[in-house]
Amino acid sequence: MSDFNIDSILDGTLDDLADLPEFKPFPVGTHKAVLTMEQKVVNKHPAIEVKLKALETIELPSGSEAEPVSPGQEGTVLYMLDNELGQGKFKKLLKQLAETYGTDKTNRQIMETINWRHAQQGQCNKDLPRKRQSHAIRIYHMDYRKRIQPSYRMYHG
Repeated sequence: MSDFNIDSILDGTLDDLADLPEFKPFPVGTHKAVLTMEQKVVNKHPAIEVKLKALETIELPSGSEAEPVSPGQEGTVLYMLDNELGQGKFKKLLKQLAETYGTDKTNRQIMETINWRHAQQGQCNKDLPRKRQSHAIRIYHMDYRKRIQPSYRMYHG
């Protein structure tokens, strides 16, 4: 258990409270990011959550006033798999990933490969080869809720 003391918060001022983390979606453009996937149930709907962790912005559209992503900036996309729209968008993602990781794999195996490669980035055993796979993510548009709608292409780096 931590040594958190609520009295220090209550006896402090507003400046002593932590700021709310900012949610800042990736702007339209091409960004290099590491992604992971997780199977979830959201409000009784089966879903896959894809988490993106930005490494850098490769390109923004000409004339764009958007700021490039910050290294470490995170974003998520949720694919609800109990409807055709969610499955279709998830299929577009997996189709691009399968070109890199193998079209002979099941959807689950592609997800496991993505997550395994991500986990290897943090391993410290010098005897094991260091695996790092990042992807260029092309964001074409934003929907009305300001959630990212990515299209993926592979960038090996």
